[in-house]
Amino acid sequence: MSALGDFFPESFKNDFARRNLKIGTVLKLHIKNTKPPKEKRFIVVGKTIDGVCLATLFIIY
Repeated sequence: MSALGDFFPESFKNDFARRNLKIGTVLKLHIKNTKPPKEKRFIVVGKTIDGVCLATLFIIY
């Protein structure tokens, strides 16, 4: 099954991320490197001026 994001052009996804991902934003993502794989939360703690790279905090417990 394809993800919804697969149906949007890359330029749209990049622009959406630049407009909406702010420092303090919490992202809920499904990750596979835990046993069992599960949803985890990431906190955006920084980003580049152009908004292309993010720094996130990810806590495994």
